[in-house]
Order: sequence, then C-alpha cells, then structure tokens
Amino acid sequence: MKKLILTVTVIAISLFFLPEVYVVAIQFGLGTRGFVKKVVEKGQAEGKIAKTEEEKKQHDENSGGGEETSVASVTISPTSANLDISATTYFTATARDANNNILNVVFSWTTSNSAVATAKISDNKALVTAIAEGTASITASVSGKSAGATVEVAGPLSIFAVQISTFQKWPEWNYGEVSLKVKWQTNKPATSKVIWEEDLCHKNPDILGLTSFGTKESTTEVTQHEVEVYFVRPGTITWLTISSKAGSEQKEEETSVLTQIVSGEIGMYLVRVGISQSKIHSFQWETDAEWCSLQQDTLHSLYYSYDNVNWVWVAVNAYSYSSERQCYDYLNGSDLIDADPGSRLYYRINGVVFYVDLPIDSDWQPGYLYPQKP
Repeated sequence: MKKLILTVTVIAISLFFLPEVYVVAIQFGLGTRGFVKKVVEKGQAEGKIAKTEEEKKQHDENSGGGEETSVASVTISPTSANLDISATTYFTATARDANNNILNVVFSWTTSNSAVATAKISDNKALVTAIAEGTASITASVSGKSAGATVEVAGPLSIFAVQISTFQKWPEWNYGEVSLKVKWQTNKPATSKVIWEEDLCHKNPDILGLTSFGTKESTTEVTQHEVEVYFVRPGTITWLTISSKAGSEQKEEETSVLTQIVSGEIGMYLVRVGISQSKIHSFQWETDAEWCSLQQDTLHSLYYSYDNVNWVWVAVNAYSYSSERQCYDYLNGSDLIDADPGSRLYYRINGVVFYVDLPIDSDWQPGYLYPQKP
C-alpha cells in the first residue's frame, strides 16, 4: 500500500515537469513504457508537461517554484487585420492566470482557411501570410483556452456598385441647376476621384482645348465613396471617369448619365473659378469666374466680395454663341481679380451667390475651384 502511494505521488509530481518520468513509472511497476509515453505526450500537447528542462525552469519562475498555475484567459493582438495578397503581419497571444499574471506557455496556432492565410509559429507570435482573397480566422490555444482574430485578404483593387443620381443642390436659385451624386464601392480602402465632361468634348477633345470640365477628389481612403458634382449641363450626356487609388494600385471606371432640363430662368451650368499665380502681384492668386448658359442673348452682371456684404461690380457681358459647344459661354479673361492665399472670395452672377476658398499652398499650381453655397 505504501509502495502504491509513493508511486502515484512520484508520478503526479514528475508528470508535470520531466518527460523522462515514464522511466520512473516503469521502475515502480506502473504500466508499460509505451503506455506511460502516451500519457506524457498527451500532457505535453496540452501544455501541462514541460518538454525540456528550460521549459521546466520557465514554469518554475512563473508559478513560484514548481506548483501548477492554470491558464484562466487567453488574448490575441491585434484582433483583426486587412492585408493585400502576399502581405504579412504578426499576431501575438498572451495567457494569464486567475490573478491576471502573464504565464509563459507554448501556444498552438491554427487558421480556419489556409488557402486564404497561413500562420507560422514563432514563440508566442504567429506570422500570418495572405495567400488569396477571402477571410480566415487565426486562433491561439493553450490548456483549453483560446482567442481568435480575423484576417481579411483583399484581391486587386476593384470598383463596383456604381450609382449616379441627379439632384438640385440650390433649387431656390431658380437657374435650372443640375448636379450629380456619384457613389461607388471598392474592395479595400482607397481615395475618391471623379472627372466629368460634356458629351461633345468627350467625343471631340480638341474643342477649345478641353479634355475635361472638372475634377472632384478626396485623399481620404474609404470603401464607401460619394462625390457630388455641381452645375453639369442640363439636357445632355455627361461623361464621368470614376477612379480610386490604394497605395500603388489605381482603378478607373468610365460611365455616363443623361441629365434632364430643369425649369429655370437661364439653365446656367459649368460654374467654376479659375486660379493661377498673379502676373501683377506674385504673392496673390489671380482668379476669373467662368460659366455657361443654354439661354440665348442673356446679359449677366458679375460682382465679387470678400465678406458677402460689400460688392464690387466687375462686368456686364452678353454671352457669345459657341457653335462647337452649342451654348452661350463667357470666360472672364479680361477682368481678373487678385486675392490673398487662404482668403474666401464671393461671386454674384445676377442673383446667384457662391464662394470659393483660395488655397494657401505655396506652389501656385493653376486649377479650378467649384462653387460653395454661403
């Protein structure tokens, strides 16, 4: 009886620490070598038996001298990752006891879909590699406790679910204004950009030297994109080039929309303000207002202001007819307005008031600004 108690005690103590315990067990007459070896291997796989003397030493340091400390919880960081194909990232697992002390244990790592992402073990970390587009769960386990993380692998950048709708942003102006709301999605966070042009210029880009009428873009990377385009030509086809960029990847889609003529006095469209470095005052922007109208022989009064209160008259002009573009246009090239960088400049065309905020950039790149409603 004493021998049996001693044998069980020796095994109970030794099983937790030394893989050579099966030799001791056989010497005391407890089972065969093969039977005890299976018991030891099972304990090692569950993290309950140290495989080496080094693991035994680390366990003693964490548990305060060789007494078993149970794993109460496991956490993993980060809990999610978005990767491109062939990209890699590390996940780190941490085990704690009931007193929230960190334990030195060996984790088992698994992936739910090795065709999407693989996990290579390195201590308490797993190096995850993205293989193909899809989703995979990465799990770290020890002593019956586990924690998981999600890996989303995106394929090549793609644009989909494009939607275009027309609306009037400023119907109270009663100028037959037509605007567009452009929406699309990408399979990964990316920038947003829309270039638009009239049907006539799309088919004949040499007309007036114009290849496009406007550009709106945002450098914020998102997957749900929305861009508003103001003052497109009513009653004709507007062509849109939708593009997104993510890192070195860029994707474009071309589409078009037929806009309807909305009741209004003039049918004014293509309202914008051109900017360039002033030829007279090199420290200021040189600006000129531009717009077009579908109504013949209409007089327009142009004013500007810095405060939307005190207005300065610029010009009264009758539109000249452009046979190529089939509209009456006015490009204000003679009455230019100089303004300081970063200032807000208001324009009033007949009864329509809008403003533009001039850039503060020092590179003085020419371009166009589009109307904002006060």
